[in-house]
Amino acid sequence: MSIYIAVDSFQWQTYLELVEVEGKGRGYCARIDISAGTTMMFDTALVSAPHSSFDATFFLVGDTICYQAYIGKLAKQLFEQSDLMDLLLPKTPSGKFVSISSPFPDLYTDTQWQLALDKIYTNVFELFVPGTNNQVSLTKLYTRTSLFNHSCLPNAIAYGAEDQLLKQHIESLRDIKKGEEVCISYNKDHYLPVAERRKYLRQHSFNVDCLCERCALDLSDPKDRFMTVDMDGNLLELNEANNTIRERYDTLMHRREGMRKWSSFQMGQQWMQEGEKWLEDAQRVPYRLHPHHWMCKHMYEALHDGFMVMLESGHQCKRSTLKEKVLYYYALDIKAEAAVLPHYLRSAVDLFVYDCVKV
Repeated sequence: MSIYIAVDSFQWQTYLELVEVEGKGRGYCARIDISAGTTMMFDTALVSAPHSSFDATFFLVGDTICYQAYIGKLAKQLFEQSDLMDLLLPKTPSGKFVSISSPFPDLYTDTQWQLALDKIYTNVFELFVPGTNNQVSLTKLYTRTSLFNHSCLPNAIAYGAEDQLLKQHIESLRDIKKGEEVCISYNKDHYLPVAERRKYLRQHSFNVDCLCERCALDLSDPKDRFMTVDMDGNLLELNEANNTIRERYDTLMHRREGMRKWSSFQMGQQWMQEGEKWLEDAQRVPYRLHPHHWMCKHMYEALHDGFMVMLESGHQCKRSTLKEKVLYYYALDIKAEAAVLPHYLRSAVDLFVYDCVKV
């Protein structure tokens, strides 16, 4: 494995400046007015590793080979770049890695090493490798893009270059005014209500509640409301019945993460059957989840992806049946995404979905 030092020949300072942001620490603000679609920054990762190598459970298990190959080298490199080490949050160890001892006690204390692991875990990016149908991902730590703050309503996006796996671009999603903070989303899944977004951030990033513009709207945001109602449009209350369907959902999604590559057709087919059964039950009494509920939407997406993998892999199931399944769940996924669009746009989406499913 090669270690890459970040080199950024692109003059990002033309567009951005690194400043102190109240309540957040360091972050980027626009130095000038920036038009939508502007590439503001290129960055190169310090190091790249299979995504599973950076899972919190991996840190705690401490697999010796992977630890030395990826985490240990990256932590040492972070110490060598003291400016970056000082800039990255958190500033004190979280306690997540208290059981991990420093492998270099003469150079770094246990506390220093645990803080480095915290900074790595908090600031890495997961990017899917192009051409793998979102089945293979790499985790990367960048010197500059790791300093962008989070917003659930971001004005910029970070994405990888298809021909250079260690490169990352930052592009504006809309017009940004001079002096406005430039934020990206740490959460790769935007179709979540505020409580779930905050839960994700607490588990995967800083142990704080997001107070961005979208989260401040809370359930007054029509899209957030759509994600959390039953078929009658009433907000779902937390009760034993809803907890049961949520527990089944969490179990299924956890199993799906564990079989990301769908290496066993039998396992994949069984999961899809259970996922379809979950959807049937979720929309029946006593649950009656709205078809655009966030859990339903994610199940559509998971089933679409699973049936697509089976279709592309030449699975023994009848191809016409698999194709119908792929298009069916694709259509449901799109309709959920478009649920809060203006009426005339929703009509266009419905027409597109109708034409798509007829193919």
